[in-house]
Amino acid sequence: MIATGKLNLMAVAILICTLFAPLSWATNATHYFIKDIQVERSFVIVSFYGYKYGRPACGGNESGNKYAFNTNTLAGQNLYLSVLNAATNKLPVEFIGTMDCRDYPTVESMTGIKVKQG
Repeated sequence: MIATGKLNLMAVAILICTLFAPLSWATNATHYFIKDIQVERSFVIVSFYGYKYGRPACGGNESGNKYAFNTNTLAGQNLYLSVLNAATNKLPVEFIGTMDCRDYPTVESMTGIKVKQG
C-alpha cells in the first residue's frame, strides 16, 4: 500500500508535468535549412535538408522535402523574400504547409514560413 504522503507527492508531480508539458512541446518545432530554390514562371519550389512527416495525398514521393507557392500574390512575394533571406543567411526555418497541392502539382503548398534568427 502507498503512504498518503507519497501519493500526494506523486499527484503534485503529475500536475506539474501536465501544466508545463505544452510549453516544452511548443519549443520542439522542426527547423530545416533550405537546400534549393527553383523558380518556374510564377511558381517557387523550395527544397530543404531533411524530410517532413505527413504530406498531402497529392504529394508525390519526391515531395517529402519540398514546398511550393505562387508569387503572383502579395503574400507569395513576401514568402519569396523570406525564403531568400533564410537561404542567403543560412538560417533555420519552419514551414507552414496547407496539406494540399493547389499551387504546384505533386508538391505541398506553403502558406507561411518562420525564420529562426540565429
